[in-house]
Amino acid sequence: MTHDPALGFELHAATIAAARERAVRAGVATEQRIDELVGSLRAAKGGEYGWVSSPFFLDLTLRKPMTA
Repeated sequence: MTHDPALGFELHAATIAAARERAVRAGVATEQRIDELVGSLRAAKGGEYGWVSSPFFLDLTLRKPMTA
């Protein structure tokens, strides 16, 4: 699924912001790095993009690996 860039980048930013506390607790990222990423995504809303993919792909990327 694709979205208008302004909406798509905001959805990605909101998804990352919502995962901030858990990512920091898990040691995956620092608060500063999450804030930088969210800021970059929100800044990209004004870029010359034609579309942005659904945050569904973030769900696949951020999913905890299964243990054997």
